[in-house]
Amino acid sequence: MEEGALEEAVALFQQSIRAWPHVKTLELEGECLLRLGRPREAIVPLAAATALHPAARPPALLAQAFLALGHYGEAIEFAEEALRRTPGDAMALEARDAARRSLGATV
Repeated sequence: MEEGALEEAVALFQQSIRAWPHVKTLELEGECLLRLGRPREAIVPLAAATALHPAARPPALLAQAFLALGHYGEAIEFAEEALRRTPGDAMALEARDAARRSLGATV
């Protein structure tokens, strides 16, 4: 998806969230922000989605955001949360392993 479409999607998601903060809308806003290279802005909607629903995808995306920011402890924490929710989740495993490598820990 091109950057302009992602920017437009973020604006529409934010408008929708003001009307009703649905978990999927929060998740998608956070994912778009990650794709745009704005992980710091992705944290709040992804944290809200993580708190509102037991799915593994929001905390796995949140782990990706923290990984992109170099906050490896938080990346591992949220990757582990995603794995508690869905063992074997590929995105969570990828984020956890990358964060561990960055910390110099054994994977």
